Amino acid sequence: LIASALYPLAPSLWWLAILHGIYGAAYDLIGVGPIIVFATTWFEGETALAISILVTAFSFSGICFPPIVAYFIAHHGWRMASL
Repeated sequence: LIASALYPLAPSLWWLAILHGIYGAAYDLIGVGPIIVFATTWFEGETALAISILVTAFSFSGICFPPIVAYFIAHHGWRMASL
């Protein structure tokens, strides 16, 4: 969260890449894995359905957000799009 909040303050594209790398590492450590663990303990009877919905939602967000972010970058610049 801190790395993505610092995106608009990045002085160059290299700093943006470094911040995005930190954000990606944090996402890998905190992302889908713990959510699947919580889903398996919370939905005891429909575990497979709960996991499939969660994984589909994560994949769907990867399809939906890039065009939205590209639009904001094209019209407002990358600093404003990162807010």
